[in-house]
Amino acid sequence: MYDKSFRELKFVILFGLSLFSIYLRFRVLLNFVSFQSLILLLISEKRKNNGYEKFHIFSTTVYNNQKDEIISVAKNALDAIGLTDGPAHVEVKYTSEGPKIIEVNGRPGGDNITSDLIKNAYGIDIFKQTVLKYLGEPIAIKKEANLASAIGYILSDQDKNIAQLQGLDEVLKDSSITRYEVAKGTIENVRAAKSSDDRLGYIIIQEQTAAEAKQKIMALISQIYVK
Repeated sequence: MYDKSFRELKFVILFGLSLFSIYLRFRVLLNFVSFQSLILLLISEKRKNNGYEKFHIFSTTVYNNQKDEIISVAKNALDAIGLTDGPAHVEVKYTSEGPKIIEVNGRPGGDNITSDLIKNAYGIDIFKQTVLKYLGEPIAIKKEANLASAIGYILSDQDKNIAQLQGLDEVLKDSSITRYEVAKGTIENVRAAKSSDDRLGYIIIQEQTAAEAKQKIMALISQIYVK
């Protein structure tokens, strides 16, 4: 069960920031992991344009003044559907009338946030701890590092029958890159980005602070273009 005294130091509150394109629709993404009396909470700000994400940066504090209100609404949503153990992903939009539930999922957050960014920034492997929990093994969810991580997606702004990514080789020399997956060589049937399905790849980095991670990932992605 989720501990009702969620303002006490019985769980770790972590914060993340997800950056999207410039036309903003504000949402808050919350990722919970609950094992007995321990709750791990990650909050991300979601900025969205035309349905596709461009960047995620973890971690940066957002909505500090509304934190308790957001947590309460998300937690109540999980309680309402009986999701009391394991990872969960709740999406909330903060409006002029307060936080409103968008969706509730019994899964970790996607887009490499759980698999890479949280691990790079804090050394927390949510997937591993979840497996250990259900195997009946001891678990240890605690912050092992205090760094920052970011992912940037490579997108095209126009349709092309045949294309190549330019500037990629130089970008991949950057020492902050921890992992990447990109389309190399000739790419066929490239579409102007309208959804996440139109991504041509991604780059994940690790930096000392969220500000540095944000600046670095935006700079790296800006050097890659489709020709």
